[in-house]
Amino acid sequence: MFNEHRLTFSTGGLLDKLMPRAQAYGFFWAEPSIKQAAAYVRDVYEHRDEACARALRGQAKTQSLLSLEAAGQRMRDRLEQIVAV
Repeated sequence: MFNEHRLTFSTGGLLDKLMPRAQAYGFFWAEPSIKQAAAYVRDVYEHRDEACARALRGQAKTQSLLSLEAAGQRMRDRLEQIVAV
């Protein structure tokens, strides 16, 4: 549900280089770049105010996407699609 299409650098940090390790059910398990992850941690340490603001934006986005209201709307939309068929 919550994936790279919804997570952006303004709301969180995505690792660029994921090295696929395995695939199951159409999803990939991947190994992150330790070098890039370390760079993100350093950036958070060195720019705490920006990191805090990014975390708050990510929290708000996550809460809006995963709220009961949002989940209910997705279910309603899907049921309407099914009924229309």
